[in-house]
Amino acid sequence: MSEAKVTVHFDDVDFEKLKSDEDFQNEADRLLPNVMPAFGKAVAEFSWKKLQDTFGGNESQKAAFIESVTNNYVNDPQQRESVRAHVIERLKEETRSRRGS
Repeated sequence: MSEAKVTVHFDDVDFEKLKSDEDFQNEADRLLPNVMPAFGKAVAEFSWKKLQDTFGGNESQKAAFIESVTNNYVNDPQQRESVRAHVIERLKEETRSRRGS
Protein backbone atom coordinates (compact mmCIF):
# COMPACT_ATOMS: atom_id res chain seq x y z
CA MET A 1 0.00 0.00 0.00
CA SER A 2 1.24 3.47 -0.83
CA GLU A 3 1.65 6.15 1.78
CA ALA A 4 2.31 9.85 2.05
CA LYS A 5 6.02 10.70 2.09
CA VAL A 6 7.55 13.58 4.02
CA THR A 7 11.18 14.57 4.23
CA VAL A 8 12.15 16.07 7.56
CA HIS A 9 15.07 18.48 7.22
CA PHE A 10 17.54 18.64 10.07
CA ASP A 11 19.75 21.38 8.62
CA ASP A 12 19.71 23.49 11.78
CA VAL A 13 19.97 20.65 14.31
CA ASP A 14 23.10 20.46 16.45
CA PHE A 15 23.38 16.69 16.78
CA GLU A 16 26.33 16.94 19.16
CA LYS A 17 24.00 18.39 21.80
CA LEU A 18 21.50 15.53 21.57
CA LYS A 19 22.37 13.11 24.33
CA SER A 20 19.42 12.43 26.64
CA ASP A 21 15.84 11.49 25.83
CA GLU A 22 14.86 14.94 27.04
CA ASP A 23 17.25 16.53 24.52
CA PHE A 24 15.60 14.60 21.68
CA GLN A 25 12.11 15.47 22.93
CA ASN A 26 12.97 19.17 23.22
CA GLU A 27 14.46 19.22 19.73
CA ALA A 28 11.39 17.49 18.29
CA ASP A 29 9.17 20.06 20.02
CA ARG A 30 11.26 22.85 18.49
CA LEU A 31 10.89 21.35 15.01
CA LEU A 32 7.16 20.52 15.20
CA PRO A 33 5.78 23.94 14.19
CA ASN A 34 7.47 23.55 10.79
CA VAL A 35 7.07 19.80 10.45
CA MET A 36 3.35 19.48 11.24
CA PRO A 37 2.14 21.51 8.22
CA ALA A 38 4.44 19.51 5.93
CA PHE A 39 3.01 16.23 7.24
CA GLY A 40 -0.54 17.57 7.00
CA LYS A 41 -0.05 18.74 3.43
CA ALA A 42 1.51 15.41 2.41
CA VAL A 43 -1.45 13.52 3.88
CA ALA A 44 -3.88 15.90 2.18
CA GLU A 45 -2.21 15.59 -1.23
CA PHE A 46 -2.03 11.81 -0.93
CA SER A 47 -5.71 11.68 0.05
CA TRP A 48 -6.68 14.01 -2.80
CA LYS A 49 -4.96 11.74 -5.32
CA LYS A 50 -6.86 8.74 -3.96
CA LEU A 51 -10.17 10.62 -4.02
CA GLN A 52 -9.49 12.03 -7.47
CA ASP A 53 -9.84 8.58 -9.02
CA THR A 54 -13.35 8.22 -7.61
CA PHE A 55 -14.80 11.70 -7.29
CA GLY A 56 -12.81 14.02 -9.53
CA GLY A 57 -12.59 17.71 -8.67
CA ASN A 58 -11.07 20.91 -9.96
CA GLU A 59 -8.06 22.94 -8.80
CA SER A 60 -10.17 25.17 -6.58
CA GLN A 61 -11.67 22.17 -4.81
CA LYS A 62 -8.24 20.62 -4.51
CA ALA A 63 -6.79 23.75 -2.88
CA ALA A 64 -9.69 23.98 -0.42
CA PHE A 65 -9.43 20.26 0.40
CA ILE A 66 -5.67 20.43 0.99
CA GLU A 67 -5.99 23.51 3.18
CA SER A 68 -8.78 21.96 5.24
CA VAL A 69 -7.08 18.61 5.74
CA THR A 70 -3.75 20.27 6.55
CA ASN A 71 -5.38 22.50 9.19
CA ASN A 72 -7.24 19.57 10.71
CA TYR A 73 -4.06 17.51 10.79
CA VAL A 74 -2.01 20.27 12.40
CA ASN A 75 -4.64 20.81 15.11
CA ASP A 76 -5.19 17.13 15.94
CA PRO A 77 -3.41 16.23 19.21
CA GLN A 78 -3.13 12.55 18.26
CA GLN A 79 -1.48 13.41 14.95
CA ARG A 80 0.83 15.83 16.73
CA GLU A 81 1.96 13.14 19.15
CA SER A 82 2.42 10.65 16.33
CA VAL A 83 4.53 13.09 14.31
CA ARG A 84 6.49 14.04 17.43
CA ALA A 85 7.34 10.37 18.04
CA HIS A 86 8.36 10.02 14.39
CA VAL A 87 10.62 13.08 14.57
CA ILE A 88 12.24 11.83 17.79
CA GLU A 89 12.95 8.47 16.15
CA ARG A 90 14.37 10.14 13.03
CA LEU A 91 16.56 12.40 15.19
CA LYS A 92 17.90 9.35 17.02
CA GLU A 93 18.55 7.50 13.75
CA GLU A 94 20.34 10.49 12.27
CA THR A 95 22.39 10.96 15.45
CA ARG A 96 23.47 7.29 15.39
CA SER A 97 24.34 7.60 11.71
CA ARG A 98 26.45 10.72 12.25
CA ARG A 99 28.24 9.16 15.21
CA GLY A 100 28.91 5.97 13.29
CA SER A 101 27.12 3.67 15.69
